[in-house]
Amino acid sequence: MLGLQTISDGIAVDAESSYMQNDYGLVFMLTVLAWKPLLCVELGCLQGYSALHISAALTINEQHGNGAGQLFVHDLFEDYKFNSDSQVNVKQRLDDHMAAHNVSLVRGDAYKAAEQYKDNSVHLLHIDLSNCGKIVRDMIEMWHPKLQMQAIIMIEGGSKWRDKVDWMTKYDRESIYDEINRNPILNGKYQYGTYHQFPSLTVGIKKDD
Repeated sequence: MLGLQTISDGIAVDAESSYMQNDYGLVFMLTVLAWKPLLCVELGCLQGYSALHISAALTINEQHGNGAGQLFVHDLFEDYKFNSDSQVNVKQRLDDHMAAHNVSLVRGDAYKAAEQYKDNSVHLLHIDLSNCGKIVRDMIEMWHPKLQMQAIIMIEGGSKWRDKVDWMTKYDRESIYDEINRNPILNGKYQYGTYHQFPSLTVGIKKDD
């Protein structure tokens, strides 16, 4: 664990994220190390904090003979008018951490990204858009067929506290907490739980039929 903490601390220096407040980088790393996914997809990345941690764990897995996993990050980058970073900056950050070999940045709308993947092909999906209940509902519906059995889904949010951030209240966005607790796909097809420390993270495993 000490070694992983050291890696996480090094990554956190130059990649801002609300995940940093409670060191969620370790959650991403440990999940990838435990489940050894090969095809990973991230929707939304801001400055790349979670992508860098997923990349680090994929590298460790490969070094131990567990396959050369890849992470595809879909984001609008500077085209997103709210909180964002440029694709050039994120790419440089990946290069600085030697992560470019297993991370591909794909500029584009998350609502169209699922079309690029075959059904039952994705091993890990991280949804980190400007999450609200509607976005979570839409992404689960779109991506559920793309996930293999025993695949991991990771959703930013899920605590009542996360629903009360300023922009959620200002724009009257639907509750993520309520959506997760009532979503028929998530509740019928996944075993899941939520880390409640801010900003919170809901993690599920797709169950066998």
